[in-house]
Amino acid sequence: MSVEAPADATISFTDFTPKLLPTKYTRNMLKYKGLYPIYMIRCVIRKLRMTVPEIINTLNNIKKQDQFSKYRFGLAGSYAKGTAQPDSDIDIVVSTSNLSPVQIDSIKSSFNDADVDVLQLDLLREEDESLDRFAIQMGLPINNNSVYKTVSREVIWE
Repeated sequence: MSVEAPADATISFTDFTPKLLPTKYTRNMLKYKGLYPIYMIRCVIRKLRMTVPEIINTLNNIKKQDQFSKYRFGLAGSYAKGTAQPDSDIDIVVSTSNLSPVQIDSIKSSFNDADVDVLQLDLLREEDESLDRFAIQMGLPINNNSVYKTVSREVIWE
């Protein structure tokens, strides 16, 4: 017998018998077709705080406000990569370098009680270019996995 878990849920195990569940098995192997063996009934199923469509919808609502209408908003980090866990923060990307603290708080408050980081893409770019120039001057290779370059590759724009 098995139990079906929601598609956007993750499982943490609170109790299991090692004889029934060898340690070589990973959580992903147990997610085979979304089914979980009944002997794992004591597991805790926790849903993500928000789904990606909910986050994108929230970003669209933020952009409708006059103070944010000129900016582009995106989603990065574990939510953009599809690896978010219930305790993951939400990484919001904004195409600017001049958000005020009040504007940042306004963006964060739109996500209720979720842990939100607001990344100003233009600030990240400026910092990255400065570090690249320094690396070149020092005869070092540039960092192709900097925060700016990583965010630029993975961002999902609203």
